[in-house]
Amino acid sequence: MRENENHQKNNNLITKLVYVYEGIENESPKSKRHCLVNPYYFCRVNTGEDNLKFWDEIYDYITNHYELETVKKIYLNADGGGWIKAGIKRLEGVTYVLDEFHLEKYLTKLTSHMKDSRDDAADCYPAN
Repeated sequence: MRENENHQKNNNLITKLVYVYEGIENESPKSKRHCLVNPYYFCRVNTGEDNLKFWDEIYDYITNHYELETVKKIYLNADGGGWIKAGIKRLEGVTYVLDEFHLEKYLTKLTSHMKDSRDDAADCYPAN
């Protein structure tokens, strides 16, 4: 068994997936399903300094494919992992947004004590 510097089990890897896209549109005119507009995917298994290089590669892609002075907003939509938040520091002009799954999870946790059950608390949030 491999251990890290804190003597914790170290036999797992985190696959890092980042995708850059220009927007979201319906799959078809009457569809409730959505698809990404012009997606480009980055995927790595890395740690430490390689994470910074990963974000630099993403930023290079963005600057080479878009005229950043005309881009209105760049969002980093994620769960808040440390490697992801490092991207905020590496990518200029980024706004961090907690993803919908984790936002709902945290809101439920914060408000579940206000009602009789978790289902009652969930009823407070509109369904998509």
